[in-house]
Amino acid sequence: MLNNLMFFKICLLTITSSVLLTACGSDSSTTSKVLGSEADLAAFQVANNTIVPAANGFLDQAQLLDDQAEQFCRAGNTTHDNLLSLQTQWKQTAQAWYRLLPFKFGPMEGGLDIHLVEPIYAYVDYFRFNKGSDLTLTVRNKIKEWVDGPAPATITDTFIAEKSASLVGFLPIEVALFETTNTQSNVTTDVVAEFSALPRKCQLLTALSSQLLVQANNIEAGWVTDYANTGKSYLSLFLNNELESADVNDDGKSAISKITVSVQDYFDYLKNRDVTESTGQISNSIWQSVAASITSVEQVLAGTDATTLSLYQIMKNNGNDLDMTAVTANLEVLKTTISEQNSTNFKAAAGVLDGNFKREIPDAIGVSLGLNFSDGD
Repeated sequence: MLNNLMFFKICLLTITSSVLLTACGSDSSTTSKVLGSEADLAAFQVANNTIVPAANGFLDQAQLLDDQAEQFCRAGNTTHDNLLSLQTQWKQTAQAWYRLLPFKFGPMEGGLDIHLVEPIYAYVDYFRFNKGSDLTLTVRNKIKEWVDGPAPATITDTFIAEKSASLVGFLPIEVALFETTNTQSNVTTDVVAEFSALPRKCQLLTALSSQLLVQANNIEAGWVTDYANTGKSYLSLFLNNELESADVNDDGKSAISKITVSVQDYFDYLKNRDVTESTGQISNSIWQSVAASITSVEQVLAGTDATTLSLYQIMKNNGNDLDMTAVTANLEVLKTTISEQNSTNFKAAAGVLDGNFKREIPDAIGVSLGLNFSDGD
């Protein structure tokens, strides 16, 4: 399995009003220290307890998807039950992606594969990158062209690896898995029959799942192993304010600012783009995916079982209980719109939280984001 997750534990020493953060590995060479505020400690714990596990979880699910696609396409395995299992795994992988999607910075933007034309996340989720343009018809036409052939003689991983970001990632796999190329039938018996009759469709499916796994590995490796060929993990550079000096085209903003702005940007995206109406439609899975992303946002604010200092705790410590209560209530409203699958109300609720992450939350934790916000992802 493509997984080199580095585990960290928190070593905490309080010095007057500052906090000394230490990311401790089994090797003393991985130890790093930075003096900072309560917000630094909170950012460390968000990165360590939420973002890195989300990156690792996405890699795990992408690995399972690739394994199941390979198994499904073996002789005698292209069955109705196996297709249903593979479709379920696609949905689980999409949910794992959405748990990571609020953190669109660092390894999501760049990382190990410096040969990509677009940022890494675009090769996973082009809808997010393309400002909400629905390319389903374009992808359908291209998949039909590839499956019908005759060129290339065999659809290989290398062939798909050379394609643009708009033709790889979740959407092409969804189109291949959940409908037929000729009639867009989503009846499972029809889809199974097409896979059985057209070997090139299986070649395409496995090549696409392989490329998704490549990008999942790049993101996870950037966070825990080696970011942009610096020899250091993004987690280490991120928490020790070394990004600007590492010459990786980073803006050098603090860890807590990056996290806050990234989550704000995610809600801005949900507010302004037709996410619940234009993505995950063939698989009928988008509401489960966005619900998974809100779980990550709640962890940013409230922490996890391993958290010792959350943003909510800082807000309360600073006497901003009312802001904390309002944000909690606004998240509940958003979750209600998800359970009701109401796209109009969902966008409105996302817009309120977009505002919270621009104003109330940074103000309540005493962090200046230093940004002029504009609408649109």
